[in-house]
Amino acid sequence: TADHGEALGDHGELTHGLFAYEATLHVPLVLWGPGVTVGKDDRAARHVDLFPTVLQVAGVAVPAAPAHPGVSLLAAARPAEDSYFESLSATLNRGWAPLRGLLRGGHKYIALPLPEVYDLPRDPGEEHNRLDAERAAARAAFAALPKESTWPPPRSIASPEEEARLRSLGYASGAVSNTGAARASYGPEDDPKKLVQLDGKIHRVIELYSLGRLPDAIRLARDVVAERPGMPLGHSLLAQALLENGQTGEALDVMRKARAAKVASDSLLRQLGLTLTETGKIPEALEILKPLSAAGDPTAATALALALSAAGRQRDAWEEIQKILKADAANAGAWEALGLVELRLSHWPQARDASERAIGLQRQRPLAWNNLGVALYQVGRREEAVDAWQQAVTFKPDLWDALWNLGLKAAEIGRTQQSRTALERFVAGAPPARYGDDIKKAREILGR
Repeated sequence: TADHGEALGDHGELTHGLFAYEATLHVPLVLWGPGVTVGKDDRAARHVDLFPTVLQVAGVAVPAAPAHPGVSLLAAARPAEDSYFESLSATLNRGWAPLRGLLRGGHKYIALPLPEVYDLPRDPGEEHNRLDAERAAARAAFAALPKESTWPPPRSIASPEEEARLRSLGYASGAVSNTGAARASYGPEDDPKKLVQLDGKIHRVIELYSLGRLPDAIRLARDVVAERPGMPLGHSLLAQALLENGQTGEALDVMRKARAAKVASDSLLRQLGLTLTETGKIPEALEILKPLSAAGDPTAATALALALSAAGRQRDAWEEIQKILKADAANAGAWEALGLVELRLSHWPQARDASERAIGLQRQRPLAWNNLGVALYQVGRREEAVDAWQQAVTFKPDLWDALWNLGLKAAEIGRTQQSRTALERFVAGAPPARYGDDIKKAREILGR
C-alpha cells in the first residue's frame, strides 16, 4: 500500500497534504499470504483495517473498538462503516483551515469553511460539488466527525534528531514552522481552496532555496509574506533564505518584525536567538531563548546554553546542557554544545569526548568536527586534528573557522597542498566584515 497519492496538479494541488481528494486519498492495497483469496475485493478498505487484518492472520484476538478502530479485511462479512479522513498539515504549519471529512455510502463529505460533497461513483473526478442538493446529509456527516478535546490537536515539539531526519526526507517547511496557538474559528479566506495559488508559491520558494537560487527564493518569499502576513511560515522561509544568502541584518529585521507582530513560530524564535548570539547581541538572545527553554523545547535550551557561553557564563551554560542531557542522553546538539563549552573552559579531553559523542550520534555535524579538531590539536594529536577539520569543511564548505584552522595547521604537518587549497577557499569566500584580518594573513601566506 501507500500512505497517500500525489495530486500532480489535480484540483491545483502540486503534491499532497493540502486537500483530501481521491488523487491522494485513494491508494492501492495488495494483500497476499495465508487466507487471502486470489482476486479483487471491491469493498471499502482503510489503513486502520490493516492492523486487525494482521492480527487475524497471526491468530491474535482483535481488540474491540473504539480503542482500536478498523475491522479485518479478511472477514467474510464486514459492516459498512464511515471512513474518517483529515488533512491537517496546512493547519499546523500555516494556520489555514483544518480539513476533515467522512466517506459515507459512496459520498465524500469535506468539512471546510466552504464545504464540499461529492458522489464518488458518479463523479470520481470530484468535479461537481453537491452541497446545495445534500445539505441535510452533509450536516449529519459533519456531526459524526470525531470530537477533539482541543482543536486543532496540539503539535508536539520535535527533537533535534527528528528535525534533522525530516529535513533529510525533504520536509524543510515542516521542520521550520509551527504556528503556535490554535485559532478559534476559520473563514472562507482560510479555506485551502482559496489559497492554492499561495501553496504553489510556497513550494516554489522551497524549490528555489534547495536549488541554491537564493535571490529568487528571497523575492518570492517576500511576495508570500506580503500576501499573507499572518502566516508564520512565510516569515520563516524568508528569514532562512536571507540567512543562507549572507544577508544576516535583513534576516534579523524579518525575524524581529515577525516576533513583534506575534506571528513568529517557535522555530523562528529559536533561529532569532541563535542569530543574535552569533552577532554578539547576547542580552536580546537570552530574553528570547529563556522562555522557549522553560517551555520544554530542547533545541531552544541548547541555543540558550550557547548564548550563555557566548556571554562568558560557561558554568551556567554547562549546567544548562547537563539538564538537557539528563532528559535525553542521545541529544547530539547538546553534546556538540558541551564540546564548545569545554573548549572555552580549556578542558581539552572533555571537549574531545563530548565532540566525539556528538559525532557518534549524528556524523554530519560540522561544528562538532571543528570542535573536535581544536581539542585534538590541543592534546598534541595534530594529524587527527587536521583530519577532523577536513571532515568539517567537507560537510559544510562555508564553515570558515574550520577552513581557517585547516589552512593554518595542515601546513605544520607537511600537508602543503591541503593547506593551500583551504586557504584559497577561505580567501575567496570568507566574509570580510568578520574575517578581514584573517583573510589578509591568508593572502600573505599564499604570497599574494
